[in-house]
Parts: sequence; C-alpha cells; structure tokens
Amino acid sequence: MKTLHLKSPCCQEIIYQHGGKRRICSKCGKTWTVRPKKRGRKPIRRFKDPVMEILGQGITLTTWACRHHLTLPNASKQFQRNLIKFLKRHAEPIVPLGPYILLVDGLWFTFKKQNWVMFLLALKPLTENRAYFLDPVLLAGGESYDNWTYAISTIPQECRKQIKALVSDGFRTSKNIALEQGWIHQRCHFHLIAYLQVRRGRRKKCIVGGSVREAIYQTIMKLLQEQNQIKVEGLKIRLRKLSGYPDCPRSLKMTVGEFLRALPEFRAYLDYPNLHLPTTTGSVETMCKLIRKRTKTVKTTKALKLWATILVRLKSPITCNGKEH
Repeated sequence: MKTLHLKSPCCQEIIYQHGGKRRICSKCGKTWTVRPKKRGRKPIRRFKDPVMEILGQGITLTTWACRHHLTLPNASKQFQRNLIKFLKRHAEPIVPLGPYILLVDGLWFTFKKQNWVMFLLALKPLTENRAYFLDPVLLAGGESYDNWTYAISTIPQECRKQIKALVSDGFRTSKNIALEQGWIHQRCHFHLIAYLQVRRGRRKKCIVGGSVREAIYQTIMKLLQEQNQIKVEGLKIRLRKLSGYPDCPRSLKMTVGEFLRALPEFRAYLDYPNLHLPTTTGSVETMCKLIRKRTKTVKTTKALKLWATILVRLKSPITCNGKEH
C-alpha cells in the first residue's frame, strides 16, 4: 500500500506538530523545522566579468552599476578589483615567429595640463595577415626622439632583431629611427590622401587654383602606384611644374616638396614586394580609436595605462593585410 502520511525521517513513525514550524517524532522525540535555514555565511554576490562587459562590449560603468543594483562607488571598486585580477590571469599574448613588420602610432592625452603620449606598437609576421599588439607605453611629453626610442626599446630583444620594416604615419623622427635600426621605412598613404582631400577643393567650384589642386592630387595618386620607373620620373617632373604655378597654394607647395623628398618611403612597398608591406597604419589607428572611446571617462594616468593594457590584450590580434600589386 502507498504511504498516505509522511513518516519521521529518523524512525519512520508518526509525526506530530511541535510549535509553529517544527515537527516531532512520536517514537524518539527528535524535533526539526520544516523550513531549515541554510547554514554558514551568506554567499558573495557573483556577477559576470565586468571587464568583458565594460571594456570588451563598451558598456559604461554607470550602466553596469544600474544593471546590478550597485552604487557607482561600489561598482568602481568592483571593476578595479576585476581589472587587477584580469591582468594577472591574462599575460601578454605570444607573438608568432618572425620576421616582422613593425606598425607604430602615438595617441595623445592631457592630464592636469600636461601632455602624455601612449605609444602603440604592433608586430605583423610576414607570413600572416594579422598584427599582434604589445603592451602600450605611456610617457609624459610628446612624440620626441627619446620617447620613441624608449618605446621601441620595450620590444623584446629576440623580436626586435627580426624586424625588417617600419610602417608609420611619418612622425618627425620616424625616418631617423628607421635608418638607425636598419629598417625599411614605409609611410602611410591614408594620412597623405586625407590631407590632400581637404585641400583638393573638388566641391568648391569657385576655389582659387581648382584645376591645379586637382591635377596635383591625381599626379600624386599615380606616383603612389606607378611601377614603371620611366613614367615615375615623368610624373615627378610634372608635379614640380604644377607646384610652381602662381595659383598653387603655399601649403600645397610645401606638401609636394615633402612628398617628393620622401617618395622612396611612400613607394617602399613597390621596391620590396617580398615583404608585402601594408601601405597604411589602419590596424593601429583602429586600436587607437577603440582606446580613445573606451577610456574617455578615465581621470588618471595610472588608470589609463591599466585600461589600455587590458583592452589591447583583449582585442589583439587585429587584421592587417599587406599591399598586393
């Protein structure tokens, strides 16, 4: 037969009520509660990793605090603890075997009326279309020769020996650094083209020297891609003539002069096709934009360095295609 009434767990005898929520065994007299409390300390509230939500997905700290019903100071402390734990668990990513192409860029910040520059360095193996980022270097001042030299010295020596080329946006000391290290220097095409687009005046019909501006732009675009050396010499002569016209703006004359002096650096990808050099610093610019967006609420250099380091480790590597021609 089925048991109609619940028996005591100790003696399997009849159970009687013994107060409000207690019960007693009719045989041995043992009592117990029908709603027992969980023993021990209360568990600490567990959340999803705030590092992945805030830095990885771009959720603000205020939004994360509201989702988990926390005050902003408590959420900030919780996030800070998780940042330190994340940094200890996730070491700097291992870079594949070289040789490498080094991509660099500097990101400017201001704290208490003092300039700081974050130097971003990425190594692209010749056999891959991905750029592996090293931990960023944050230094006071500007993009000086000493700061850039120190930032490059932080690259592990075994990797630094295998670097074959440097890709940069043409900062002031980039050429000297490439010569000292014995690297091929490839300058970014995008920065040059963006600068020319502003001064091209294509949408302004009444701009002074509009035809000259357009002719200079088209000539420079051809020089960046032309492989025939005879045609290259002809384009250089034409560009000098165009920059000498009276209606050519002074700023554009200076740009043409600088471009002709640095032409081998803009055409390095054509002179060394076996390296498959990228013609832009787009992958590093992408990381710069991401760091700028995620760290816009940071108030100190220490927090900026910590946030940027973790963000770089989260997002590295980034796609970086070499130029095919």
